[in-house]
Amino acid sequence: MLFIIEQLCIIQENVPVKSGAWDDSGVFIYTTSNHIKYALINGDHGIIRTLDLPIYITKLQKKGYLEVVLHFIKDEKTRFGLALECGNIDVKRISVF
Repeated sequence: MLFIIEQLCIIQENVPVKSGAWDDSGVFIYTTSNHIKYALINGDHGIIRTLDLPIYITKLQKKGYLEVVLHFIKDEKTRFGLALECGNIDVKRISVF
């Protein structure tokens, strides 16, 4: 396999970048030890929010196993959304808010 990586812009940070992911609209969202930040491909960047504790950004890729994921998610809002998406609403296991 051949991968071609193109540099889109350069942004200098004074602290290490902890994590990052591209969102669906082409904005790079990343974290440092104390901020959530954004970067656009034209070089614009800024702070979205200050953090008390470091967090790590991930992007869940849909692979078609929503029923399996549903068994591991504890947050009720997320469980409800996944249940709707996979068409498996069991009112005994999923409460609405």
